[in-house]
Amino acid sequence: MSGIVPAFDPATGAPGGPAGGGSTAPGLTVANRTNGGGYTVTAGARSLSISNPDAATLSTTVTKASNNSTVTVTGNTSTTPSWTAPGGGTDGESVQVKVTATKGGLTTTVAFTERVIATGLQDIALDEIDLTDGTWTLSDPDGLVDTVTFASGENTVTFNTVSGSSNYNIASGTNFRGPRWYKLLSISGQQATTAMPIVLVTRIEPDKSSGSDFNQRHVIGTSFDPTATVTNTINGAGAGWQINSGSTTIQMGAWTRSAVNLTTNSLNQRQVMASLRGFESLGSPSFLNLRSNDVCVGTGARNSNATAIGGAGANLYVMVALGTATNTAGTTAGDQAIFRASFVASSYTGI
Repeated sequence: MSGIVPAFDPATGAPGGPAGGGSTAPGLTVANRTNGGGYTVTAGARSLSISNPDAATLSTTVTKASNNSTVTVTGNTSTTPSWTAPGGGTDGESVQVKVTATKGGLTTTVAFTERVIATGLQDIALDEIDLTDGTWTLSDPDGLVDTVTFASGENTVTFNTVSGSSNYNIASGTNFRGPRWYKLLSISGQQATTAMPIVLVTRIEPDKSSGSDFNQRHVIGTSFDPTATVTNTINGAGAGWQINSGSTTIQMGAWTRSAVNLTTNSLNQRQVMASLRGFESLGSPSFLNLRSNDVCVGTGARNSNATAIGGAGANLYVMVALGTATNTAGTTAGDQAIFRASFVASSYTGI
């Protein structure tokens, strides 16, 4: 009776028993990695250190788990292959790494998973506002806007001549007929509505390199009727800023419906604002005003006092509205408002 033939090769784990003639698969080890292991890494540059004692032919492949796409590996046949791990995004990402060594028709493999952790709610990037990128719609009831340009992160809006009127001061009371740009507020591909609890975060950085051309006051926030000319129908909440004619001092703060709460400091450079709204009610925005070295020079908030505001289940928009700071301030042809701005919105369940 012949000897028992194993069902697998004890040297490699491969089925079918040892290779004929006593051949063995090439040796292969990967530093700090084991076959079938799982590891958590950070996004960015990744590399391996491979031991190849039998001078076998090497191959390293990396495949994304989310869509089975191939990640480019530099030096994929060397003992020090490298690649760029994809960003984790809000849901995380995993890649399957497979290192093979082949010699004499035999192959040894070390395969493992590397997971890039989700960024989740950490280090969320804001979306830059470019009023010329084609995603924004302009509503300009009285034709105040001449041109709009965008360069080096700044929006420059040039105005036509207009006489002073309370209609262009969004903090004056009943009506607002100033120009405004708007678009539907989408959160991870889902349309935000007045029923959803959401938080809008904005960043504004008005230009103050030279004196303001006119008494200007502007706002950025959410609205469910951005084309309305009645402030309580616009029903907005968010950030506001003001620069008086000839001044380089920026007043920045919070805006709700027909009023703003601004703080003044000659060192103001930019602002971060957060505003909660939902359940068919308008929340109360709060803000931090910052100087160039990231020191906070002013804080504040504004209570909207607005519940059951109407528009049940209506779509929400993000809106940028420009106007004047007083009821008698006007503009002369060529006057400009220049600013950088960005925003991001998030929604919540289980509240």
